[in-house]
Amino acid sequence: TDAESVAAAVQALPDAPGPAGLAAISYAAGPAFLAALRPEVAPRLDFITTLGAYHDTEAMLTFLVTGAYRAPDAAEWRTGTPRPEALWLFVLANAAALPDPRDVAWLRRTAEARLSGTRGPPEAEAGAPARAVLALAEERDPDSVPRRIAALPETLRAALARLSLADAALGGLGVCAILVHGTRDPVIPWTESVRLARALPRARLHLVPGLDHVDPRGLSFAGRLALLQAAEDLLAARDGADVCARD
Repeated sequence: TDAESVAAAVQALPDAPGPAGLAAISYAAGPAFLAALRPEVAPRLDFITTLGAYHDTEAMLTFLVTGAYRAPDAAEWRTGTPRPEALWLFVLANAAALPDPRDVAWLRRTAEARLSGTRGPPEAEAGAPARAVLALAEERDPDSVPRRIAALPETLRAALARLSLADAALGGLGVCAILVHGTRDPVIPWTESVRLARALPRARLHLVPGLDHVDPRGLSFAGRLALLQAAEDLLAARDGADVCARD
C-alpha cells in the first residue's frame, strides 16, 4: 500500500513552476516506481532518483539470504557479503504478513533474538507459515531460494510479487530516472540497479566504487568523484534539465 501513499503525495503537489522529482532510497524504490507508473501520477513527475534500489524481489532476497547475485547477462553466481542484520530486519518488518497472530509473535521474537545474537523461541512453537519464513531466512543455497519463496504463505508471496519491478511495465515510463548504487552495497547488490536501468527507457546510472548501501564514509577519490557526478545530475534535474537526454 505504500505505492498508494506515494501516488497520493505526488498528486497533492501544488501546480507550481519548476520540475517535480521523487526520491527513493533502498526498498522504497519499488513503491516509488509503482506509483510513477500510474497514469495520473507520471505526468506530474519530471524525474525519479534512487539510491541502492532493487529491480527483482527474488534476486534481492537471494542476495540478502545467501550473499549470491548474478551479474547482468551472466549465469554463474557471484558471492558478496550481505549485512547480517539486514536479513532479520527484513523478517521483522514482514512478520505481520502472516495470517496467524501467534505466528506473527513467534517470528518477531525469533527475528529480535537473531538481531541480539541469541537463538530465540523453539521452532516447535511455530506454525507452518512461520517455519517457512525461517526456512527461507536460513537457506544458504541460492538455487533453492525460489523453492523457499514458493513455500511462503500466500499473503507474503503476493506482497513480494506486487513489490517486484521485474514484471512491471517500466518500458512505458517516460520519466527520467537517476539511479545511484554502491559497488560494495551489503543490502542490495549493484546489479539490481543495472537491471533497473536496462528496463527503463530513460535512465542515468551511477555506480559508485566502494559506496555502502547509503553511507558515503571512507570513499576513495574515484568513489567521491562518481558520487559528485550523481549529485550533479540530481541538481541539474532539480533545476529543470533533462539529464537523461545527455550523452
